[in-house]
Amino acid sequence: MKSLTLLVVSGCLLIPAASAQTPKPLAGTWLSPTAKFVISDTGHEWKVRGFEDCRPEWCDWGEITLSLLATSKLSKDYTHAFAVWNVGPYTKNVLFKFEPAGLSVEVFTIYDPNVGRSSYLFATPLTKKN
Repeated sequence: MKSLTLLVVSGCLLIPAASAQTPKPLAGTWLSPTAKFVISDTGHEWKVRGFEDCRPEWCDWGEITLSLLATSKLSKDYTHAFAVWNVGPYTKNVLFKFEPAGLSVEVFTIYDPNVGRSSYLFATPLTKKN
């Protein structure tokens, strides 16, 4: 699973977000039943804070830089965004996709081999909270 994730990551072109022209308003709180992302534009870069449903509250992964992904290194056509959280014994690799209705997300959870748990992927649409 790690090699698959690395292949996905190496296949993406990370574009600095300072000159980003997003296809629609990206900043805000985006929710699914099991994940929450708070995206903000600081004026010179994009940030994202990730959360996971841990019941009864959300587990906070922290705030990190959000990299916008274009269709080529010369394009300003941003279609995706990417973020990586190192959270204790696992890493969360998150690929956001800009959709006509908002955002969808693929979360690759990669566990340290010594943990004894299977790494996994979940994908879900996100709804913007007003």
